[in-house]
Amino acid sequence: MTIPKLYLTDIGAREMAKQGELVITRVAFGKKNNVTASQRQQTRVEEEEISLSPTISEEGSFKIIEVIFSNQSKEYWSIIREIGVYAKIGNGSEFLAYYGKDGNINPPNKSSQVYTLRLKFKIALSGRDTITVEVNNDLQGMATADAVNTVANNLAKLKDGATIEQVLDLAGLESLLGAIGKQKAPQDLDALGTPGIYWYDQSHNANSKGIASGYGFVMVYSNMVGRIGQAGNWTWQVYTATNGRMWVRYKINQDPWKVQGVASGEYLTALLKRLGLDEWGLGFNIATCPSGTNFGTFLSSSAVPIGFSIVRDANPPAKELFVWKASNTYAYAFAPMAYNDFFVGSLTNGVWRPFTNLAQTTKLYQSQNTQDFGDYLRSGAVPVGLSMHKDAKTGAFGQVSKVDNNNVFFTGALREQGKTYQVAYAIVDGVKPSAFTKWQLT
Repeated sequence: MTIPKLYLTDIGAREMAKQGELVITRVAFGKKNNVTASQRQQTRVEEEEISLSPTISEEGSFKIIEVIFSNQSKEYWSIIREIGVYAKIGNGSEFLAYYGKDGNINPPNKSSQVYTLRLKFKIALSGRDTITVEVNNDLQGMATADAVNTVANNLAKLKDGATIEQVLDLAGLESLLGAIGKQKAPQDLDALGTPGIYWYDQSHNANSKGIASGYGFVMVYSNMVGRIGQAGNWTWQVYTATNGRMWVRYKINQDPWKVQGVASGEYLTALLKRLGLDEWGLGFNIATCPSGTNFGTFLSSSAVPIGFSIVRDANPPAKELFVWKASNTYAYAFAPMAYNDFFVGSLTNGVWRPFTNLAQTTKLYQSQNTQDFGDYLRSGAVPVGLSMHKDAKTGAFGQVSKVDNNNVFFTGALREQGKTYQVAYAIVDGVKPSAFTKWQLT
């Protein structure tokens, strides 16, 4: 197996002289051998067969680019003779930065064994030819002689008194895991499809991708089939932000990117508020409508959450109400109270329908001993509609039909000087009579 030497292309030298961060976008492999142009004059891989998303890390003044062939998901038959590393500056256009040809790479063919081939490029950000390539063959899924020897050696170490931690090289494992999450995400988050953990900041403009936080970590999952946006590729990006929120951003096949929030504390608190519960779910939030404020205006505001809640109305008569609110224009409020009162009000299409006391027809209201009966009927102590009342001064009792404070009709009975009378009292257009109209009953 031979790897072609990579050269910095002319277009790569021109683009990389510009201001901005160098972002490696992909590594492409072609099978054409008779490329006529010189390697530094190439602008693309001539006969591209495979394009892989790389894992990028930094080591001092070098960028480390790793790509993996695997026969788990795709079958490669052709011998690779071209390699091209594509990049861009910031959010600019993609260009062929490094190119090499006349190699002889035979990628893994599909077989009963799981087989991977890892290529590692080490590229200096200055100089034309400071590029090295490492090749690593991994044979997985089969018991090779080396694997058997490794197991035997570990067993021998345990017999000699070595600890499990020493045999498993946990210090080395901790060092490896410590490197995870130190990779900076590529500038274009749409190109982040290589599994791993990365960090991002405001320069990545995550807000434009639906992530409402400029800082945090990204965990990437992918089935590594082709590139992001190709048929068969599934890629998930899980964002854990510094504001305590999380998002899942995913792209399936050629579908557009989709984003959804994870039920973090902020989402849970919002859900509890919609249910009328406090932040901890231990009790109900009780918002209060101040005296002098129209309850309908209060009900349509954000002070009362969507959903079920309990609120207090400080307007007389003061009452605690059960509220079911579908939106800021539709809501229902009801309040059972002492003495069998039951108030009901509704917000319909943004219009408040004032409280009605459903118990007013079965409740007996009474004026004060010194109060003029006409003044009593015109006051707020007598509800609109039908209700029962008694005049404390004369003892007359009966039924009131009230349209408003200027139109009230009372009919009832009165006992006076040993005789029983049927009485009537009518206030029409605000004109109040001086006394009852009476008919003696035989």
